[in-house]
Amino acid sequence: MTIYTYDGSFMGFLSVVFEIYETKRIPSAIVCDNEYQTDFFSEVSFVKTDEAKAERVERKLIHHLGNDGFSRILSAFSCGVDSSRKGLIIFNFIRLVLKHGGSVCEMYNLHAVSEFNSLAHKTDKEAHYMQGFLRFRIVSDGTLIAEYAPDNDITHFLIPYFSHRNAENRFIIRDTNREIYGLYNGSEWTLASNEPRLARIFEDIAYSEDELVFRELWQQYYDTVSIASRKNERMRSQFMPRRYWKYLTEIVI
Repeated sequence: MTIYTYDGSFMGFLSVVFEIYETKRIPSAIVCDNEYQTDFFSEVSFVKTDEAKAERVERKLIHHLGNDGFSRILSAFSCGVDSSRKGLIIFNFIRLVLKHGGSVCEMYNLHAVSEFNSLAHKTDKEAHYMQGFLRFRIVSDGTLIAEYAPDNDITHFLIPYFSHRNAENRFIIRDTNREIYGLYNGSEWTLASNEPRLARIFEDIAYSEDELVFRELWQQYYDTVSIASRKNERMRSQFMPRRYWKYLTEIVI
């Protein structure tokens, strides 16, 4: 049994899948290199990311699952659970796909499929939430900025969505849990991580005059339409989870 470690990237994970099939060594764990804890009783193999090999795995999976099915694998990989747990769950699902084809997606009675679907669902659900809960602010140079603390790594799902909706506006989305930034310049988007220059933008925010007016108006509107006698905090928290409140303009905590 072999513990496979990799750099934590999605292409790195697909490189591990290629390595497993090439060497025919059964994995006991697949874990990010920086999360690996020494185990003297197992063989450890670090797999370097190989774009060519990862792309071969990607093409094979798309052949069986189509683009939408393959995107579910990316959703599962982006789930916020620890890599040692999700690594084997995703690999076991991929092994079924490569053995039986895309029909395994409908085999909900299989434990490997239900576990995989659970990971993907958590990511997709939060990404859907944040399409409505993410709040942009206008800084002095006209750039829109937004920050949030998601449970899952979903910035790469949100950037295409908001770049389509805000096609003419420059914006930056910051994941404060992972220090990942999604940037859109008005025509193209990209991702960056651990950028002190970008972090300083959020630490010393200079709002535009329009932003200060919009914030006040939005808070007034939110308070005005609410009906005090019909407040239901439990239901409110179900539809608008409290862990997101910190970054919602209309809620003053």
